Amino acid sequence: MSFSNTGGGKRAEAFDKTDISTAAPRKRIKNENERAEEKTPCHGGATLLDFPAEIIDHIAQFLPRNSFLALRATCTDLQQKTDYHFSRRHLKEKHVVLKFNRSRAGLLALVELASNASFANCVQKVVIGMDCGYYPYAVHRITPHSYRYNTGKLGWPAYFLDPPLEQSRSDGGVAVAMSVLFASLAALPSLEVLEFVDAPDNAEGTLLPAQDILHSQRAKPFVDLSWCNRCKKPSVFGQCVHKTMLCKAVAHMTEFRVDLPDHTHALGLSSLLPDIKATWPGEHGRRLELDLLREIHFSGEHDSLYQYDRYYWSLWQDLFNYSPQLEHLNLNGSMIPSSRLWDQCWSSVNLPSGLLTSLSLHGLNISSNKLAALFQQNGASLHHVSLDGVMLTRTTFPYQFPPIDVFLNVLAQYAEKLKYIFIRAIFHKNRPYLFGDETSSERLQAYLSHESKRVRDENFSIWRFSGPNAQATSNSRDLTGWKFEGEEVEAGLVFLRDNARLAPDNWL
Repeated sequence: MSFSNTGGGKRAEAFDKTDISTAAPRKRIKNENERAEEKTPCHGGATLLDFPAEIIDHIAQFLPRNSFLALRATCTDLQQKTDYHFSRRHLKEKHVVLKFNRSRAGLLALVELASNASFANCVQKVVIGMDCGYYPYAVHRITPHSYRYNTGKLGWPAYFLDPPLEQSRSDGGVAVAMSVLFASLAALPSLEVLEFVDAPDNAEGTLLPAQDILHSQRAKPFVDLSWCNRCKKPSVFGQCVHKTMLCKAVAHMTEFRVDLPDHTHALGLSSLLPDIKATWPGEHGRRLELDLLREIHFSGEHDSLYQYDRYYWSLWQDLFNYSPQLEHLNLNGSMIPSSRLWDQCWSSVNLPSGLLTSLSLHGLNISSNKLAALFQQNGASLHHVSLDGVMLTRTTFPYQFPPIDVFLNVLAQYAEKLKYIFIRAIFHKNRPYLFGDETSSERLQAYLSHESKRVRDENFSIWRFSGPNAQATSNSRDLTGWKFEGEEVEAGLVFLRDNARLAPDNWL
């Protein structure tokens, strides 16, 4: 039955075109009430969608990472209102926690971020929380077939399981994880600053703000030999970002050596050999580099910094190798005071030379000879030097103890280029180096001395790692530190070199 030609149809059409203000009063009141009910929220007041973008942006700054991302996924309106925070703050500085022995969640997040070109271009700084004193940030120099290196018959998807399998926690698995880390960092074209902080089990609320921590969490296997559920694509090189990044990482890790098949077999990655070879850049091709990385900051326990040059793969060895444009290096080992052997020594091997403009060493153990070599390599470019709480150790063999003036002489040669130098709490074992007059040395002696050995050790630790709460005066600089700036640097270095002396054995 058709109503197209009936009068009722015309009356209905006429009513549809009639403004509501011309309708009958009862009908008008009913429509106005319905509109009011539609606009009024269930609990009264404005909804989150009614807030201006400035308020939404302010709220977004206090949300944990996953909550913020969930907020953006709610609707297009909230996504647009949080775009500024997402691109300028959230992506500009990324925080991840890496604990290779227990979780790969942080590493997976970094891989997926680096594989998205539009997101990767926004990242300028990465803060990596790690258990700095934990062993697997370096892998011993061993043969590929060693039981410590062999990961068993693992397929490549096993390296992305979270938590990792027992086999992938071996030295070989850790070497692969570190290589994936560097391959991901190298895929961030705007990366300028890397910061490493100590993140033990109770990291939340201490070293990393709670909203910046990417929690290690159990995740279902999302990739297998044929399909990647995360990428929603076949697990093929060039399509699955996880497999692609893994191939690039292993290619650079093995440095395309002749024994590449042996390495890939020992790692359980024989199936990736054709794809790994496909990443070969040629004899003179481009290697993995962090092109724009200018600053490295580290704050954590000592152990991860020492003896890294003795390992086959090492976080620090690779980091310095891949950072040819490094200008600022700040190493702070003061989080956990070291009570290790006196000859434990930080090595500056593989540090890029000729570009370093700022060097700050705090709470480290290093020999005077190694410091002299470091200053000799970078003296022409250095402008800022800070040595704070540094213990001068003996050399490895024949276990000699070079005096402090070995590196002070080198610094004095480049004094004209230096704009700032700060030296405080330099010592050998428990014997401080003194530079000032008798009054200055007595002030330091009075601060460190105590009848109780426990109190003496506590005072010494405070002096070394945090500095005493004392006003800096001309007669207390052995206690509070020696700082010279601008034109004072040259004369200041000559003064320190000529007056440096080691406190007697029975001084404390």
